[in-house]
Amino acid sequence: MDKIINFKLNGTSVEAKNGESILQVARREDIYIPTMCYLAKATPNASCRMCAVEVQGVDGFVLSCNTPPVEGAEINTDSQEDFDETVSIKIRRLTRVVSTMTLNVINS
Repeated sequence: MDKIINFKLNGTSVEAKNGESILQVARREDIYIPTMCYLAKATPNASCRMCAVEVQGVDGFVLSCNTPPVEGAEINTDSQEDFDETVSIKIRRLTRVVSTMTLNVINS
């Protein structure tokens, strides 16, 4: 029997099966998290850093593609209008920096 993990994603209570990543749960719940390197049928390599989310109580950002949720976690993405605006700004800046760096590497 699979263990069910209860946590909050953008303030909404959600459930994850043991072994699921934050990104997989977000996609199932129709919550958008940007990705560039994630392929559903491959092992996540977390190389693009586009899927960064904020987990309350954790310093810095967490990569949602290869991080499983933990019981009781409160996770914020950049996809909901009513959560803390400063989190949204931080995630947007990080995503912009990562995409700019990637484009610079491609163009050089």
